Order: sequence, then C-alpha cells, then structure tokens
Amino acid sequence: MNENFRRLSKILERWSKVAGEDITPQSEIDDGLDIDSITRLELVLAMNKEFGHDFDDVDVFAARTVHDLVKLVPESD
Repeated sequence: MNENFRRLSKILERWSKVAGEDITPQSEIDDGLDIDSITRLELVLAMNKEFGHDFDDVDVFAARTVHDLVKLVPESD
C-alpha cells in the first residue's frame, strides 16, 4: 500500500460509513463508501489541505474509485 493511498484512506474514513481497513483501491466512492456530492466538496478541501495541492473539483467528482483519487495526487519530489 503506498503512502498516498494510506493518507487518502484516512480522509475518506472520516466521511464514509466504512472502516479504514475496509477501504481498498477498488472501493467505489459513491456506492461503496456512500459519499455524496456535498461530502465530495469536503473531500476536495481535505485533500487540498492534506497534500498541499489544489485539486480540481471536476477531477475529484469524476473519480469513481479510491484508485482514481490516488492517481490525482501528484508525485512528491
């Protein structure tokens, strides 16, 4: 498990009804984690803060799985 996935899982655990250890890269954001559109806005803000990057709302809303979100995180130098 990579570091970005671990950090993102902690963020997702705050708003989903799924325990952190049950979140996988294949977890679907809408159906699997039960994260709605209002919560996705909170997710964007939390990701911006956690990763120090301004994520595009459109990209975060287009993500279907946790893996899709992880791919949005820029590689650290």
